[in-house]
Amino acid sequence: MQQVIGYTSCPSHSALCLEFVVFLRHLQGLSAHTAHTRWAFHGTDAIEAIIGNPISGFQPLASGARKGSIWGPGTYFARDAKYVARAGFAQTGPDGLRRMLLCLLVTGIPCMGDPDNHGVLPLRCGQHRYHSTVDSVSSPEIHVIQNPSAAYPAYIVTFV
Repeated sequence: MQQVIGYTSCPSHSALCLEFVVFLRHLQGLSAHTAHTRWAFHGTDAIEAIIGNPISGFQPLASGARKGSIWGPGTYFARDAKYVARAGFAQTGPDGLRRMLLCLLVTGIPCMGDPDNHGVLPLRCGQHRYHSTVDSVSSPEIHVIQNPSAAYPAYIVTFV
């Protein structure tokens, strides 16, 4: 079992937070049933770039290059911190401590992920598209977002 040393709030960036809120409000405007949010963990060696540059933040189009994208293109998040820690996604710092992000996501209405999915997500009803992908529709452990505004890095979790 991993021992959590602590967590710190990510620096507050009004631009990054504003993009997240605008995206959330957009989905709420479509329907009250589409604006699903959840907390999820993200491991990366680019923590400083994600929280330090509110303009770039998450880069879904560049994600998955090193580890692949089994559930389709986008930025990957895990429901459980242990997945990020055990799969080697958590960044190890020079002090030997490991770090990951705890993020607030707007997942909207997800569909089953597919590595052959490129570009926009499939239509779900009329002209409305799905908003994200998952590894399991009934009990998702992995969430994949394609919109950089759909994730807000709230905390850095530090552990051994």
